[in-house]
Amino acid sequence: MSITVADCLKLPSLREAKVVAGAGGINRDVSCVSVLEHVDLLMLEREGFFLGNQIIISALVSIKDDIEAQCKLIRLLSDSGEVGLVLYYVGIFVKEINPKVIRLADELDFPLIMMPPNRYNHRYSDFISEAMNIIIDDQRKETSIVSGVIDQIAHLKAHNRSIETVLRILSDRLRCSLLLADRKGNICAFASWPFGAEWNEKELDSIVDLRLKNPRFGESIEMHINGMDAQVYCTTLDIEKQKGYFLAGIDEGSTLNNSYLLQIAETLQLVSTIWENTFGIEDTDVLLETILNNRPAEMHRIAQALHIDIASFDTVWILSEKNGHNDMTKSNADWLAAKLTAFLKGNKKTALVDVFNDYVAAFIDSSSNPFAEFPKAFIDEARQSQRGIDPVLCSGVWRQHESTEEVRNAFSLMEDNIKTACILYPHQSIFTQHELRFAENCRKIIDDGEAGLRKSTQILAPLMQDEAGKDVLDTLTAFLLDCQGNILETANQLFVHKNTVKYRIKKSERLLGTDLLKMPEVMDLYTALAITRILSDV
Repeated sequence: MSITVADCLKLPSLREAKVVAGAGGINRDVSCVSVLEHVDLLMLEREGFFLGNQIIISALVSIKDDIEAQCKLIRLLSDSGEVGLVLYYVGIFVKEINPKVIRLADELDFPLIMMPPNRYNHRYSDFISEAMNIIIDDQRKETSIVSGVIDQIAHLKAHNRSIETVLRILSDRLRCSLLLADRKGNICAFASWPFGAEWNEKELDSIVDLRLKNPRFGESIEMHINGMDAQVYCTTLDIEKQKGYFLAGIDEGSTLNNSYLLQIAETLQLVSTIWENTFGIEDTDVLLETILNNRPAEMHRIAQALHIDIASFDTVWILSEKNGHNDMTKSNADWLAAKLTAFLKGNKKTALVDVFNDYVAAFIDSSSNPFAEFPKAFIDEARQSQRGIDPVLCSGVWRQHESTEEVRNAFSLMEDNIKTACILYPHQSIFTQHELRFAENCRKIIDDGEAGLRKSTQILAPLMQDEAGKDVLDTLTAFLLDCQGNILETANQLFVHKNTVKYRIKKSERLLGTDLLKMPEVMDLYTALAITRILSDV
């Protein structure tokens, strides 16, 4: 059940009131009562004062002699979905209700209710307290808000149909502040409670950051924010073409709970269906798909629509789970994308970050400041989270922006070879295109058959025949593949003394007849060691 204008007319405070026009609208639902005294039509529209389903109280003092302004106000109230105007002090300020105003209200089925004329002794507060009492009492009995809010939204005119309006209606209904952000942390809409409360950008960002800290959102989070103690409820939702929206409800009055938050999410999803273009713009995941599927013409069209300068990106990062992308869940991928977006933003990097086939891809403008240390810093930060993610990062370049082939090839190279690269370099989390291509070449040698495999590993034969060859082989593998020729790092990895490493390296040079500092012969040894390590993991 909902409270209607007809229900309000039965209240003692309106007992002497008269419906002078618009009686056809008295069965409309009422969500609240608002006072309007100074009428500035442009300001009222701009500030979003009218949200639908309100009964407005006024004496129209500021436009008491302006019939045209009174008609414009009636039309604005009706267009905004308000459900009635209670006019006080007629005969004192507005001398009489003009027939033109009455005709318009009748035409719009907009209830125009006149309090007893020529009397000062009717107070706004009497009606406000009685009406809000029955409205709030009725709302407390409701277990579902979706149908009522959708009904309220359905009466909005086209120019008022926006996500901001929907959040404002929901905020007023539940008496809490609501924030909606996309998966990259950009705030799409915010509705504060109370209506006029001011929030600064830093405070809103601290709420958006919750999506990185508590991605499962089981319980509310206590926060001291905007000078108050509040419970913050969070969830994520997918809407049409755009996925991974973050929704937060900030409650300082014990009016919100997880059930209501899920109903808010349901309402937003329904609205996106009713109003097709509310969320209907193509998102960056569509742009990413055009890049990685090598559709340059479509890429440039979508990038232009999203105001993204593709030509500014010169670096490509692709992230996966250590064991390959099949182990990367959708929620982990979305979380990692959000985390990376926040990281790059914090380091003042222009970037396009999104999820594609459960990988996270980032296109970055690295020209503005030093960049080499960033991949490791991000991997370390991601590993310190509570999600148990062990990500690996593949880095590449994008020089030719007329085509996406360079990027597509880099993605395919990573997709096909990241598992092999992780076997080949088990202590690494960051891989270059050269390392991936080398992993690819090793895998091809293995797959080509026994003859090619024997040829590529025959250089190791003298080690295999020596009784200490296994220790020397392990030392050489760590020295070349893992430690880039650093004796101390090799000793630390193998838990032996550095002199032991030196001895084994000298012995290997003697057995193999190879100078480990000389190319290209050391390259053959490097390849043989790599293939042996890959085979040992099979």
